Amino acid sequence: SLRNGYTLRVLNMVPTPRDVNISLVGLEGATMRIPEFGKEDARSFTVHAEPDAATTLKVFVTRKPTGAAINEFLFVIEDSDHADRATYRAAFNAPGDVK
Repeated sequence: SLRNGYTLRVLNMVPTPRDVNISLVGLEGATMRIPEFGKEDARSFTVHAEPDAATTLKVFVTRKPTGAAINEFLFVIEDSDHADRATYRAAFNAPGDVK
């Protein structure tokens, strides 16, 4: 398996705490792990965001080799209670086919 690391920053700019869902969209067969949440791998996690604060998370994305050097995917961050949604386009870098 191959693993890439990313840093996500969730900004909660309202005066109340809220839970947001972080999902991995695209990159078939990949999973992510947020070390603060333990050792479980998943395609989405719910994160508690404190009021008027930024939450910084280290996220590791793992997938099996496919032969492609770069694969694009999205992190989607949603708060269904407030109908807020943000997307972040990311790239999974891997060694390409060596000929």
